[in-house]
Amino acid sequence: MKKLSLFVGIISLFFVASAQGPCPDAATMKDYEGTEYKTVQIGKQCWMRENIRATHGKYIDRFVQGYANSTAPAFYYPDGDEKNAETYGLLYNYHAAQAVCPSDWHLPNYDEYETMMNFCQQYYESYKGDPKSAPTFFKEQLAGYYHFNVYHDFGKQIYLWSADYHKTDVYDNWYESAPIDSSDDSNHSKGLSVRCVKNVE
Repeated sequence: MKKLSLFVGIISLFFVASAQGPCPDAATMKDYEGTEYKTVQIGKQCWMRENIRATHGKYIDRFVQGYANSTAPAFYYPDGDEKNAETYGLLYNYHAAQAVCPSDWHLPNYDEYETMMNFCQQYYESYKGDPKSAPTFFKEQLAGYYHFNVYHDFGKQIYLWSADYHKTDVYDNWYESAPIDSSDDSNHSKGLSVRCVKNVE
């Protein structure tokens, strides 16, 4: 993975998630299967507070359970264990990630991640407490990622899909890195987590 010189402490995301609370007009959201998820308002954006775990998507009755180099919309169980799905969500290849967000929600693009991270950074810089005591936004669902039949970094990191094509990855520099992974021809089959963001009306 490439790295971009945009570094934001992930702990700032934790503070904002706690301080902002659920989205005023959408305290929860549901996926295509009816599973309900909590939301969090970050600045003017409404984000999922949890990793999505649907096996159905827009125009797709069911994603296939993935394997190395899956080209069909596919999902993977975090660390290869079905029992992890309820806690950590599912990992998706890029084709599934594009379809899994429900109506009125979408896969965030690079600019939306950057807007969110910049807001969080500004909030964090004004905070004077102990960052290690903050409630978490991403840390509780560190699902790792899947690539070429190998599961990586389960319980250590979260890797999130971006909708953008041929954009450079974004990394933060706190205790666990949280790459925002973009798509390119070489990594469409990776299994990464998805957090949807609400459409702006």
